[in-house]
Amino acid sequence: MVLQEFGIEVATINPGPFLTGFNERGFDTWTSWGDDPSDRLFDYSKLAFPRATFDPEPVYATMTAVAAGEIDTYRNLEPKAMLEETKHLIEAPWNKKVKDGLGTRPASLQKSYEMKPETPVAKVTPQYPKIKSRALTRGAHGVLNAVVDFRRVVWRVRTKQRLSYITRLISGRCTLAQQRELLVTARWLALLLRCLHYDLGEREQAGAARQAAITPGSKPDTVRSLLGPANSPPGCP
Repeated sequence: MVLQEFGIEVATINPGPFLTGFNERGFDTWTSWGDDPSDRLFDYSKLAFPRATFDPEPVYATMTAVAAGEIDTYRNLEPKAMLEETKHLIEAPWNKKVKDGLGTRPASLQKSYEMKPETPVAKVTPQYPKIKSRALTRGAHGVLNAVVDFRRVVWRVRTKQRLSYITRLISGRCTLAQQRELLVTARWLALLLRCLHYDLGEREQAGAARQAAITPGSKPDTVRSLLGPANSPPGCP
């Protein structure tokens, strides 16, 4: 809204539960907690993201149409099948009473116990936006995919460069506190690397990065193994 008076158009794209690894990663954070597991209210190892995930294809189409100016709505939700449900979830707290559902487990929490990680939606009919030029959208869609994949490759290279740099710092002279901080940073970078590998279809490398990220006390050799044959990529700071 702050850009409105300057004549700048702003549109938002709100993606739902798509299979990118982002939501699943959020349910792995318990592995890095420093508390006593026996004090926890829930067994987080048995919980998973409580929604089946969608193929991201409809998001690409909507992004392309918004970028081409063929969609002029401010907020654009994908998948559109979740539009009414999302509106209901936004409005529901205004009508909720403090005693509603007391003594019962919320359905979404129960689903977290029943759902397996990265469960895909069985059958989804893609709901592409109504646009004027399908040919334009197909062409722009291809360009968008190429740009997105190129940026992911760049991010993957840069993430490996940072991991390589941190590995060298850990292997050098540093205090215990500094080493601990570097290892935490390395594990966050490993999680980022996992998402990039996953989005690029490199499932084996994604699994290795995830394992390194969630393994307590990951050693420099474990982090170094994620970098491939070249442990010190060119351009590392």
